[in-house]
Amino acid sequence: MRKETLEAAEEQVFVEMPVGEFAADVLEETFTMGEPAEEMVETILEGEYSVTEKSKSIQRDAMSQELNYMELLAELQSQFVCLQYEFQYNLDKISNLDYEHRYKNPDYATYQANMARILDKSSYINQWTAELSKCSLFQKNLKKMYKEQIETVSAEVKRIEEENKRILSKAGCYSESELLVKQQSYNLNWSLCNTLAERNCSIKKECEGIILEYAQLFRGVEGVLNSEGFGNNKLVDDMAGKKAKIVLKEMYGNDFSEYGFQDACIKAETQLQNADKDRSYERGVRIR
Repeated sequence: MRKETLEAAEEQVFVEMPVGEFAADVLEETFTMGEPAEEMVETILEGEYSVTEKSKSIQRDAMSQELNYMELLAELQSQFVCLQYEFQYNLDKISNLDYEHRYKNPDYATYQANMARILDKSSYINQWTAELSKCSLFQKNLKKMYKEQIETVSAEVKRIEEENKRILSKAGCYSESELLVKQQSYNLNWSLCNTLAERNCSIKKECEGIILEYAQLFRGVEGVLNSEGFGNNKLVDDMAGKKAKIVLKEMYGNDFSEYGFQDACIKAETQLQNADKDRSYERGVRIR
């Protein structure tokens, strides 16, 4: 029994093993299968490289988009800083001009009115003096009346002349012509005061428009940048501050105030941060 089993096993081995050219073909087929496997590996590697490059490209695009939005927001914020600085500068100027208007009016109109009164009263004095000279010795009562009138009106003229002297002294002038020049300058300054007040009204509207544009732009990229909002982004603040400072220094020269600039930056950052969170700016409508 054991012998039959061994013979059957040997017969099976000889049947399964290839011989001659057929064995060589099998071996060749086994080794040639390595080529498509190698190509498959290369394809996989190339695919991984392509995915990696695509990922990097997406990241670069996202960073570029983020920087672009930050630049847009910084530009809006720099404009807002400049407007806030101008608004406060105008307000200080208006305050000074208003003080001059209230307390430093040269009052040329009063001076002129007084001069007209002096001329009018002087004409009466001259007339009464002429009538007095025509009175006879027997017209004592008439003479007395003319003298009293002349004395009374002369006192009024002197009082008016003293008032005009005070007007000149208060204005720091020595003549009517100097007072006129000062009044013209005063009128020009008061006109400037009104112009600055009108400009500040326009600035308020411009700031409202920038706040709206800023809020709309922020909501358009919400989630792309940091979740805290652009108003808290130090890079945007720095970019805006640098731009605004260059513009303001060029505009105001020696009148540029570092304190005023910092104050404008704080106001801009605060108001724009509030716009980020203010839902009433949605859909371009400011709900009051």
